[in-house]
Amino acid sequence: MTLIGVLLFVAGLLGYLILNQKVKTVEIKSEGELVYIMHLHFLLGTIFLIGTVFGFILTIVGGAFMLQKIVIP
Repeated sequence: MTLIGVLLFVAGLLGYLILNQKVKTVEIKSEGELVYIMHLHFLLGTIFLIGTVFGFILTIVGGAFMLQKIVIP
């Protein structure tokens, strides 16, 4: 559970950082393309953010369960 959480957290963070780099290097040819790229960026950014938050919560919950098993036999 903790491992899945950590992986989700890292994947979400990496995805978001890569997405930001890609958007900066894209050449925009028309106004419609700009709107499309912004919508896509927002959508993917939101998905990555949800993954990151969900991964963080899973990590904490998994860690709490592990501590409970160690402390309370």
